[in-house]
Amino acid sequence: MWILFVAMAAICNSMMDTVENENIYNSIFSHKDPFFWYKRVSWKYGRKIFSYKLDAWHLLKSAMIILLCAAAITYHYFPLFRSEIIWKSKWAWTADAIIFGIAWNLPFNLFYNKILRK
Repeated sequence: MWILFVAMAAICNSMMDTVENENIYNSIFSHKDPFFWYKRVSWKYGRKIFSYKLDAWHLLKSAMIILLCAAAITYHYFPLFRSEIIWKSKWAWTADAIIFGIAWNLPFNLFYNKILRK
């Protein structure tokens, strides 16, 4: 379960990086409203609720943080390695760190370099 949350947070981060700078012009967001999607424009003209910006970048950032918190909570209750002997092993933490890295980097690179490009 937590791996899915990590992967979804990475996708949000790849979308943030895409709409943040000139990458937007080579992406699937190039024809979208720049007042919402393009961070360099939306920060000036975007709507606010109280002091919260309502633009793509800030909404994606919030979603990424919420998904990482959900990953941490579900990891605590549903770790990959359930055995007490394995859990106390330093290798369990190493394996989880490698799995976390793959769960982040694979979807991030897939979306940033392939899916979000024109």
